[in-house]
Amino acid sequence: MDPMAQAFAYYNYEYPEGNEDGGRLVYTPGQVQPKYLINADNFKYGYVTPDDHWDNYWRTGPNAILGWGPGTGTGTGAKSLGQELANSDAFARCQVTKAYRTVCLGEPSQGQLNTLKTTYLAGFNMKNVFAEAATLCTGD
Repeated sequence: MDPMAQAFAYYNYEYPEGNEDGGRLVYTPGQVQPKYLINADNFKYGYVTPDDHWDNYWRTGPNAILGWGPGTGTGTGAKSLGQELANSDAFARCQVTKAYRTVCLGEPSQGQLNTLKTTYLAGFNMKNVFAEAATLCTGD
């Protein structure tokens, strides 16, 4: 089991019979969804998902290059996992690069990337990032 996938242990998406386009998200606090417990008879000594606690082992080793933000790298539930991922340098870099490509139809220079990341980290407001990207690619 992926140590971070466990954050979604209480979530499932249910589809109505015969309608794969419809459906709803189901949240069962304190109760692990059955999909995490399938195949229990295949390997009796395997991992059993007890709850929605997660650990980010990527904070150390080669994946530390993603630039993990503040925090301990451990948490409970999907919200805290989302915060862990969103506070990484890699996420910020990805978001501002996509904004620049959308507005300027090209690749940002390292300087432009740094400027956009600073704008993003100042308030996590993508509207400001898009506005800054427009300024950068017009040269004003």
